[in-house]
Amino acid sequence: AELTFLADQATCVAAAATPPTVSAPTLFYLPHCPQTVYGAVLDANPDLANVVVLGNSFDSYATRSLDLDPRIARVLPVLREVVVCSPTARTDTDVDRAFNDTAVVTFAAAPAR
Repeated sequence: AELTFLADQATCVAAAATPPTVSAPTLFYLPHCPQTVYGAVLDANPDLANVVVLGNSFDSYATRSLDLDPRIARVLPVLREVVVCSPTARTDTDVDRAFNDTAVVTFAAAPAR
């Protein structure tokens, strides 16, 4: 239903294994995804100027992950993040557990390769 609604709004909906390379500001709605999904978006869009991610906090991944995806590690210096759901403010419901550490992630510049 959500994909149909977005398509009806003239929104590009990509539900593919390989994320698109974008040339206009694009929201990647990726809540509760594994690091590899975010890494694939970063690989497909090396300049990152048009990438906006609504998903897990990259800063939180860096803080708590013993096995941080190197593609996420590479963009940390140019990361701009606004936390939407703080893990300290949750009420411990199923929704809170699923969406804790949700953030809007943008990038100040292209990272060094």
